[in-house]
Amino acid sequence: MASIWLLIGIIIAIVFVVMKIASKKQEIMVKLVLVIFMILMMTFGYVYVKADAPLNSFDGFVDFGKYYFSWFGSVFENIKILTTNAVNLEWEAENETSAKS
Repeated sequence: MASIWLLIGIIIAIVFVVMKIASKKQEIMVKLVLVIFMILMMTFGYVYVKADAPLNSFDGFVDFGKYYFSWFGSVFENIKILTTNAVNLEWEAENETSAKS
């Protein structure tokens, strides 16, 4: 497991080096790619720890892929449910003004 985190650290270091080399016009895109990459690495690490799938064989990689995409699908399902519930709430203001004469 330590070798996986070492590999992730090396990949992140490479991304930082590429970001430093990139020109100013590409800086925003490089930062966006870096953020996406960091999110993917954190989710891969989370699913790896939770699934405890052995990555020393092809079947282990396949099992890990199944766990990851199942987890990823559940995240989108939860976002869909949350959004649907937020849309169905009554967002009208209940302020009443009464004219006093």
